[in-house]
Formats: sequence, C-alpha cells, structure tokens
Amino acid sequence: MHKRFLCFGLLLSLSACAPRLAPVSTAPLSALSVNNAATKQGLNAAFYYAMDDYNGKTLEGAQYLHWQLAQVGSQQQLGLYLSADSDEKGDGIWSRVSPQQNWLGQGFLKRGELDTGRTPALRDFLSWMSRENPAQHTLVTLSSHGGGYRGIMYDYDGNVNGPYENLSLQQTVKALDKGFQGGRMDVLHLAACMMATIEVADALKGVTQVLNASEDFSFGGSTPWEYILAAHTTQPNMSRLIQDTVKTPFTRGAFAQQEVSQTWSAIQLNQDFEQLVKGVDRLAKALIQALPTESASIQRAVQGTSMFASMQKWSDHYGDYNQRDLVDFCQQLLMHSQNPHIREDAQMVMAQVQKVVVAEAHSPDQGMAHGLAIYLPSNGQVDPEYRQSLFARRTLWDEFLEKL
Repeated sequence: MHKRFLCFGLLLSLSACAPRLAPVSTAPLSALSVNNAATKQGLNAAFYYAMDDYNGKTLEGAQYLHWQLAQVGSQQQLGLYLSADSDEKGDGIWSRVSPQQNWLGQGFLKRGELDTGRTPALRDFLSWMSRENPAQHTLVTLSSHGGGYRGIMYDYDGNVNGPYENLSLQQTVKALDKGFQGGRMDVLHLAACMMATIEVADALKGVTQVLNASEDFSFGGSTPWEYILAAHTTQPNMSRLIQDTVKTPFTRGAFAQQEVSQTWSAIQLNQDFEQLVKGVDRLAKALIQALPTESASIQRAVQGTSMFASMQKWSDHYGDYNQRDLVDFCQQLLMHSQNPHIREDAQMVMAQVQKVVVAEAHSPDQGMAHGLAIYLPSNGQVDPEYRQSLFARRTLWDEFLEKL
C-alpha cells in the first residue's frame, strides 16, 4: 500500500506578503515570449510546483514560492519561470516571473488542470521555457512529494485519500529529456523527500550534471530562493549557485530561524559517480561472498546504520522507508567486520562518495548524513519495485539485500 509522503509538511504563512489577485491571462504562449535574439540570458531557472492535497495549504505554498521569485524577478541575465498546480482542479498556471509581480497578475497563463503525475505537463513547461528564452545555463526545480527510487511528482487532484499518479524515475528522465533539449542541464534541484540517493542519481545522470536533493524528508518553503537568486541576476555563477542552494537554507530564511531538521547535498554526476556505482557493486559482491561466515557482523552493521532524524521522528506514523546514508553504512562495516575485502571496498566507497558530493549541509541532529543515501532494508524483504530500478538492475545490491 502506498504510504503518504511527508514532503511539504510545513508551509509558511503568507500573511506578510499576501498577493493581490488579478485576472489570469488566457493569451497564447507567444504573448509571453522573450525576444532573446539580442540579449541571451545567462541562466534560466524553472520551478515546477505540484502539490494538490493539502486543503488550501498547497495554494499558500505556491503563492509563497511565487513571492520568493518575484522579490528578484526575471532580469536580462536571469529568467525565472513558474508552473504551479495546487488544490483546486483546473487551477494550473505558468508564468515568467517579473520583479514584484502580483499573484495571478499580468504575465500569468491559465493552463487548466496540470496532470503533474504524467510526463506531458513537465515536458511542455520546460519546452516552452527553452523555446521562448534559450539560456547558457539551466536550473530546474521539481517541488512535490518524493519517494526515492519510487519516483516523484505525486498528483492527487485535491484528494489525498483518492487515487493518484506519479512520475517514475524513468518517466521523469523522459519528460526532462524531451522538454529540455539543450543536453544535460546544469542543476536539477528536487524539493521533495528522500531524493538524494544513489538510485535516483543513477537514473537521472543522463539529464543533469548535478543533482541537489535531501536524504531525509524535506519541507516546503525551506529553500530561501529570494536570497539565493539575488546573487545571480547579472552574472550567474553555477559553482556558487550549487553551494548556495545546499547551504543557504541553514543560514537564511524562515526555516533557518525555526531550526527545522534538514539535510541537503549536491551530487556531481560525472565519471567519478560511475566509479562510485562500480564501487558499490564490488562492495555488494564482497558482502554476498562473506555472508556465509560473517552474517552476524554484517547484520550488526546494517542494524547500526542510523535512520535519518525526521524519518525517525515520524516512523510511528509512516513506518520505515529503509533509506540510510551510504557512508554511515560503510563506517558501520568498518566497525563490525574484519573481512579484508569488505573493509577495502567500504573504504573505497567512502572515498568515492566524498568525490561526488560537492556540497553538503545538515542540521545538528543529522550527524549520520554525508550527502548520499541508499536503500538498506535489514530483513531480506526487498520491494519488488526496487528490483526494477536501473541501479538494482546494473549492480548486485538487490541480490545482497535479498540474502540478508
């Protein structure tokens, strides 16, 4: 049975920036186009917001995200684009956000119901942005429920207890690849639960150079875009942007003040990442070979790997998603196993994780976090859906889990 995801469990009040409502434009897409022949913008930042199951709170979250973007607004070297689908059926909108733009004011396009659990909605939004305003660099943010290897963009059509659709990782890749046709984008920022995993990164490596995400549950409004984007209006710096999106949530914005438990990391999907996947495959092989004689020590390592803080806090309600930090697991193996092959491979994996995690930050209660998680159930019960993941099909990791 599908377990309801906690993403966007906290949504900030808009009382301080309540927008004035105005008629929504129904003009054709070309009416909002930007003539980019003379002034090619340096960075396009697309925000694809899909949360429609919080009885009005989602609309509040969409308005807050728009308010953040409008504090900066599109500039000559910065294009800000928003697609939002919230509580009411048929209330989807697109906008190229301008400075101090009012919610539903000039520049909004009414798009009807956005089926965010299917590929066309995301594909068409990114295609519109890319066609109307080509840019040298691209950041895409997907904001919704997330489930790690299970996928993202859960669409409930306003009824959390009703049927839902979501994008599998394969469908997400298809939508991103068809929508953004400029090669791999610079950064894919997943504002959703449990997406900073080796399984997610392996599935998305063909469409983005860097993956920004959280190992644990994540919370709506936690990224202070109004501060981050303000530093990139004239000359976007992608290295700084990657660092800012990971670290600024802990120093600026309302969530930093509330001391909400968070983990954020940026994972570089290059040849070092490919070596990491091969390293985990070697570790899985060593573990399988050692199980007949070292089952107890390996089990102690699995059991000793910590649950993330927010998952632990909500485990009575949501259960255990069996997602653990990869480095934490390797450290537990070094603590409990004396097998030379396991120890060598665990140390290699830890070194490889350090190479690919180019930015990482976490709250004090998330000391187990090092930036990249992995699926690690302890009872030999492997989710059939997990076996279909690209990572499981190209490594021995699921075979190891089944033998535990």
